[in-house]
This record gives sequence, C-alpha cells and structure tokens, in this order.
Amino acid sequence: MVFPHLPPHRDKDAGIFLNGVLILFCMTYIGALKSPKTAKEQHIVCIADSMSSNQYTKSDNAQKLFHVGDCLIMGTGMGSYIQDTAVHLQGKAPTNIEDAANETLKITDTMGLNEKDGLAFIIAGPSSSGLHLVSVDPTGIRGKNGPNYSERGFVAADSFFDGSGAPHASTYAALAAKIGKTFPRRSIADDIMISYTLASEGATDTGVNRAIQLAVMTPDGISTLYQPQVNPLNPVFRARHAQDMLGVRISSEWELEKVSKWMDQFEVLGLVSSTLGEFYHALITDIERVKSVRESCTYVGEKFFSEDGATMEDIERIKGIRESREADLKKDVDAFMKRGLTNIRAAITRYQGRRKEEMKALEG
Repeated sequence: MVFPHLPPHRDKDAGIFLNGVLILFCMTYIGALKSPKTAKEQHIVCIADSMSSNQYTKSDNAQKLFHVGDCLIMGTGMGSYIQDTAVHLQGKAPTNIEDAANETLKITDTMGLNEKDGLAFIIAGPSSSGLHLVSVDPTGIRGKNGPNYSERGFVAADSFFDGSGAPHASTYAALAAKIGKTFPRRSIADDIMISYTLASEGATDTGVNRAIQLAVMTPDGISTLYQPQVNPLNPVFRARHAQDMLGVRISSEWELEKVSKWMDQFEVLGLVSSTLGEFYHALITDIERVKSVRESCTYVGEKFFSEDGATMEDIERIKGIRESREADLKKDVDAFMKRGLTNIRAAITRYQGRRKEEMKALEG
C-alpha cells in the first residue's frame, strides 16, 4: 500500500515544529485512501474519529466527515473553522474536486487565519480524469521554506492522514513495512480494513476516540456511515444521510429544530437512526472480526515454524475462519455500497442470524 502523507515533524502530540515555532493542532484523526491504479473501478475510502474541539470546549460526538455536493471533506484544526467551511461548501454544492478545494481556500481566507492556526483539510471528489484526493493547506503552514500565508493551496496524492492521531498511525505503518507485513488491496473491503486499522492506531492518541465515521466514494456515488451517537452538524446533513443511505426523505429544513416540526417526524427519525445504528454495529463488528482473525493467522503462522509449533491442520483451520469472516465483511460492504433500505436491512438480518447461531454454539 501507499503509506500516509503526514505533516512536518511533530513533537509527540503537542503540535508541529516549523522553524523552531510550535504550531498547535487540535484533537483529531482523519484519513483517506485512494484505490490502487490496478483496481478495476476507482474508489476512495475516507475515515474520521468523532472528537472535536473549539477554543474552550471539546465534543466526543461531532460530525467531522461531510458529504457536500459531489465531494467529501474532513478537517483538522479548530472545530468552528471546519464546521463553517463545511456549511459554506454545503451551500455551494461543488460538483468537482477543484471547485471544492478552491471554495475551501476562498472561505478560509475570510476567517482572519494566520500560519500558526494549523488548519488543514482532506477533500475527495471527481474531476474530468476520475476520482481524486487533495490536501488543502489554508494557512500556508506547510510552505516550502516554513510557514508562509502566501503559499496556501492544495496538493494531490493517493493517501493523506492527518491530525494528532496521525503520528501513531504512521509509526504503525512504518513498523509493519519494516517487518514485511503486507496489506492486501483486492477490493473496497480491503481498503476499508486498512483505513480502519490505521484509525485504530490513531485512536491511541488521547485526542482521538473510536467513534468512527466512514465514507466510500465510487463513480456510482457516495456511501456514508456514522457512529450512532454522532450529532449531524445541521438538519440538511441529517436529511441527506437518510436519503443517500436508505432512500428515506425527512425534512431538511432548519425549522426541524423546532419541537413541533421534530414531533411530526419523531417516528421516522427514530427508525432512520436505529436502522443506520444497527448497520453500523454490524459493519464495525465484522471489521473487528476480520482484524482479529488476521492477527491470529500471523500468530499461528509464527508457531508453525517453532519447535512446538502449529500443524498444517491448524493452518487450514484458521485460514478457513479468516475466509469465512472476510466473506461476511464483503457482504456488509456490498450492502454499504449499494445503499437503500432493502440492502441495509438484509445486511442487518444476516448479521443478527449469524450472531444467533453463534450464541447457540456458546450454549453448547
């Protein structure tokens, strides 16, 4: 795999040292991974945690991954700046990545930022040559010769990971490469596994939590999924998520915040929330199951070469478990990408049926 692009040298979790100046950055983990050039169909996986901060407060359930127009955007830095940028792009509804990146620079230029603010964004979106990924530097913090506001802009790459959790993910990726550990990249499910694994390492940072927000972009559309406790930034983002994933229409009006309007759609909102929450639990559990069995395969493989090692029967057994769990995850991801109430409910039913059988096995 292509390992993450990271900001300049970081001093533990404190910030970025540039020209001897400590640039503080806020709690976060955001990452995006573009499909390999050998993939039959392009895709981009985006992932974020749910911890956010403003000047004096922090939140553990903030929306940090935004579907705006035909693009996805995530940010690291002061939460209010990121949210204002997301709302601005929501109104502009960009249809390509260049417009999204330029609009991000345009709105942030009105915020009175300077090089020490350390604000940064990752944007995924389409262009005339397919799907692309860019990192937007709205303050010039990564200037060629040090921070320089005049050097604000954006660059493209195949992967970006940023925020206070990124160094932990980078350390893990570097160690994995050093010992020869490989990450298969045969499908969207594999790239979700890579992104989730790195995000899990990022969550070892005290400024990052494990409330995952996930999105996958393909030429056919965008799928998004949020940890159930995450609060949508506004009713428009909530309505779009319900429409995109389930085909269910709920009010996108700001007046929905009024109690009378909210009560009118109380049952629908509850069903949308519980359905997407159940699917989130199923998908994340199956990701964890694959992650666990892959680690077990490594353990059994190492034991095979030791004096009191595993047998070929042990090898085949753990391989069979791995293949079964990977097949379950692939079905989840297929439902995630196809979207729609029928597909999502079918995935939940499969998961619940499998868990029921597993509980029977535990009972003996």
